[in-house]
Amino acid sequence: MSHYSKHVTLQVLDTDDGYEIRCINDCMGEVNFDKTSKQNKQMHGLGVGIVDKIVAEHYGTIQRKYEKAEDEKIGHVTVSIQFCL
Repeated sequence: MSHYSKHVTLQVLDTDDGYEIRCINDCMGEVNFDKTSKQNKQMHGLGVGIVDKIVAEHYGTIQRKYEKAEDEKIGHVTVSIQFCL
């Protein structure tokens, strides 16, 4: 298994169409964007729903993507939010 290190990268990009906020988060295991991975299902936050609502209110778009690394147990999640000028 390759070396796993926890990193979160945050980027703010000035694109031709506006701005993009990109968060890249290392993870282990498969990712299901529709279901929490927390052990205590009652104690998780509402963060994803709140982010979706704010993006929609400002006519932005949000994209979530999971990519596996060479080692099948390791990958990273990228969340990109685009706002037009």
